[in-house]
Amino acid sequence: MKDRIALLIPMLTSSSDGEVLKAARALDKELKDRGSDIHALVRAWEQALAEQPAVEPQLNPVDYGKVESTVNLFVADKTKVRMRDVLKEVHTIAEVRALLDAAEPEGLVVGGYVSRYLQRLGFKRSPSGLTFSR
Repeated sequence: MKDRIALLIPMLTSSSDGEVLKAARALDKELKDRGSDIHALVRAWEQALAEQPAVEPQLNPVDYGKVESTVNLFVADKTKVRMRDVLKEVHTIAEVRALLDAAEPEGLVVGGYVSRYLQRLGFKRSPSGLTFSR
């Protein structure tokens, strides 16, 4: 059975202000009944977090085959494309999105790769680099 405190904390996210207030009051009472308070709870939480080993998120490398397939599908019937539209489509690939969200350098390399791949498909880059035509 879950501890009462563990049951009360998620209730603090309710969309009902009344439920949030009731949960906050019940949490405060529960802590006081145990001879504690919210500040001690926060300290215990911070200490537990500090004792956990730092874990670097493992990001999947970009599958450039998926990038190429996505670009191929997007440009199949087009003679002119905007780079931002192509990249928006490429960003729907989970691995690419994760790299961009994590601000990984490889996430930034994807744009250059897409530009070169469009040129291999016969698209010519505009002087601004914003559009490609074939």
